[in-house]
Amino acid sequence: MQPCDYTERMSLSLDGLLSESEEAGLQAHLAGCESCRRQWEAMCWVSSALRAEPAVSPAPDLTLRVTARIAQREARRQRVRGSVRLLSGALGLWASAGLASIVVLLLLWQPPWYVLLLNVLLPVTRVVLSTLAVLGNALLSVLRALSREPLIPLLALYAAVAVVCTRLWMRVVSTRWGLAVRADE
Repeated sequence: MQPCDYTERMSLSLDGLLSESEEAGLQAHLAGCESCRRQWEAMCWVSSALRAEPAVSPAPDLTLRVTARIAQREARRQRVRGSVRLLSGALGLWASAGLASIVVLLLLWQPPWYVLLLNVLLPVTRVVLSTLAVLGNALLSVLRALSREPLIPLLALYAAVAVVCTRLWMRVVSTRWGLAVRADE
C-alpha cells in the first residue's frame, strides 16, 4: 500500500480510535515502511507537543463581543438593504411620475382632432379600406371568370362563396374592433 493510505489510520491511532487488530496491522506496516515510519514519528512529535501546551481558554466576554459584532454587521446590512430599497422605490416612483407627466403633456399639447384621427378614424379607415380591397379582389376575380367562361351556375356559386367569405370576414373584423354586428345584417 502507498504511505498516504495509512495517514488516516495513523491519525485514528493517535486519537485512540483503532481496534487492537487495526493497531497491530498499523504497527506491522510501520516496521516495514520507512516513509510511513518517518511520517508516524512526525505525527507523534506534533501530538505530544500539542498535549504539552496548556489549554488556552477564551476571554470570558468573547462570546458577548462576537455576538455584538455579528449583530452590528447584520444591522449595518439591514440599513444598506433598506436604503437600497428606498432608493430604488423612489427612482421607480419618479420615473413613473415623469412618464405620466410626459404622456399628459403630449396629450394636452396635441390638438383634439389629431387624437381623434389617430385613435378613432385611422382604425376605422383601415377596416373600411381592407374591406374594400377584399371586395375589389372578389369583383376582379368574378370579371376574370366571366371573361374566360360564361357559365352562369359557376358564376352564381362563386358569387355566393364570395358573399359568405366577405360576411365572415366582416364579422371577425367587427368583433376584433368591438363593433356590434346587428342580427338583421
